Amino acid sequence: MLRKDPDSDAEIRMLRYPKGVLNPEHTHPGGHGIFVLEGKLQTDNGTYGPGTWVWFPQGETIEHGATDEGDMVGIFYRRRVRDSLQRRRIVFLNLSTTHSSEINRI
Repeated sequence: MLRKDPDSDAEIRMLRYPKGVLNPEHTHPGGHGIFVLEGKLQTDNGTYGPGTWVWFPQGETIEHGATDEGDMVGIFYRRRVRDSLQRRRIVFLNLSTTHSSEINRI
């Protein structure tokens, strides 16, 4: 664990999925996101490479892990209390190609 906020119960941790490992379908009590650092993140909605931020809304049934090509390393963020990023869809953001003015609109 990199950081845990005792007030909001938010946590940030390094995440590593070995090649081909996929978490089975599950939900979280709060929204959470994964920023891909290395490899590719495989989700039920697609595959995302380094520099991509993938957001999973609170309560949504999801699965995610690494592709068969190699390990995936990322930063995992979860917030368990009221979630300001609550949405009914997953947000994909590639920070290596997105301008700061676009990020502010999300």
